[in-house]
Amino acid sequence: MNDLRPGLSGYDTTPLSPTDEWPTPKVRLSMKVVPGLVVLADCAVILLSGTLIYFSYVGATPTNWLVYGAAMAVNTAVAVTTFHYMGAYRLDAVMHPLTRHTRLVFAYLAIFLVCLGLAFSLKISEEFSRVWAFSWFLLASVSLWSVRMWIGRLLSALGEHGRFTRNVVIVGAGDHGARLIEELQRNRDPWIRIIGIFDDRRERSPERIGRIPVIGNLAELSEFVKRHVVDDVLVALPASAEQRLFEIFDALQIFPIDVSLSPDFIGYNFNGDAKRSLGGVSFSPISGTPISGWGSVAKSLEDQLLSLLFLLIWTPVMLAIAAAIKIDSPGPVLFRQRRRGFNGQEFNVLKFRTMVVDAGHDQSVPQATINDPRITRVGAVLRHWSLDELPQLVNVLRGEMSIVGPRPHAIVHDDQYSKVIDRYLGRHAVKPGMTGWAQVNGYRGETDTLEKMERRLEHDLFYIRQWSVLFDLWIILRTPFAMVWGTNAY
Repeated sequence: MNDLRPGLSGYDTTPLSPTDEWPTPKVRLSMKVVPGLVVLADCAVILLSGTLIYFSYVGATPTNWLVYGAAMAVNTAVAVTTFHYMGAYRLDAVMHPLTRHTRLVFAYLAIFLVCLGLAFSLKISEEFSRVWAFSWFLLASVSLWSVRMWIGRLLSALGEHGRFTRNVVIVGAGDHGARLIEELQRNRDPWIRIIGIFDDRRERSPERIGRIPVIGNLAELSEFVKRHVVDDVLVALPASAEQRLFEIFDALQIFPIDVSLSPDFIGYNFNGDAKRSLGGVSFSPISGTPISGWGSVAKSLEDQLLSLLFLLIWTPVMLAIAAAIKIDSPGPVLFRQRRRGFNGQEFNVLKFRTMVVDAGHDQSVPQATINDPRITRVGAVLRHWSLDELPQLVNVLRGEMSIVGPRPHAIVHDDQYSKVIDRYLGRHAVKPGMTGWAQVNGYRGETDTLEKMERRLEHDLFYIRQWSVLFDLWIILRTPFAMVWGTNAY
């Protein structure tokens, strides 16, 4: 098995604790993005091979370019679709190039022959150069195999250096957990990095299983997940331990990680309910990351593009607001406050200052109320129209927030409500937003009753479950109307 910590050779035998810092590269390649990238690579290889032969042998004319281009597009679409149903874009197929990629070339040969037969049956084969067709097939086949080999080696190298990994935590230090670890290590996949074991019966657990440390109990697991990059939690407990399983799943469902249950029969590939595979072992998925893979890429692009656009539009207004704040009352223009964001990580949220200096700095952080004496004259206008939130566009550019998501609450309020509202901390499974589904449905401003916070949470969790780019755009379009007709922001 590869080293536990990126950049180290062999296992690091230093005991770990839930508060240790774990050296993980800041930029990692998501495993859920890789299949899409390989699809794009296959499309590029097939199209470029055909185009290269076309220009070098046939020569382009306005008429035949359309015919040849259509043929290349159809062939590429059929090939990629066939590869998908063959399982050629599964991670294990991409990472083990020799036997899998040879099958892929034979599949492409079958596709080529089918397309050739179709052209003859439709009596359009004379439209194409036979030299071009066979040369295209040969070049595309060699290129597909070569590029797939290169991708497999590249991903293996990235896995060795921690840039393409799944950081895995095992729950269960008994015989079941030991068998699971042995099976994962037997496959020696460089992208799987087991970083620790947890067991709620800590006093009866060994210090290590093999060279992997048993770090703590279930309560310490939650703290560990908050402080480290954890992709998967694999629960290795027998199904008979029903109560313990429920407690573990309840504790982990609030985190943006994939939680899976390992079957009692380690090493047997179930085809039924097991829908997740890691390191050659099948698992039953319990919960997963709400926004991941290409969805995460789309969300990040959306945030970066929209935040830049909105900054360009609102910069003159923001400069005018800054001047008005300085004229209206002494003190800084911006107000900074610690909030919790994605996975409970703390950051400084930025706002235009709307209260007198030192207001709300005690531990209770009371929410603003109607006719609150702490609010300045300019601040009252800013809060009513939510213009005090505009500096958070900088938080979005930094990657600390999103344009759309659950609104970040003061840390003391997070601590308060998480004790009395079930699944409250599930809001942290995505980045907090400048606006959100709760806000456009009237749940913005003061939450002076527990029922109001519960309703806000219901809307936040609904947004997390139903997220899409179109849903985000719908919320953004509704936000100005919520600001104009909203009555509970003061």
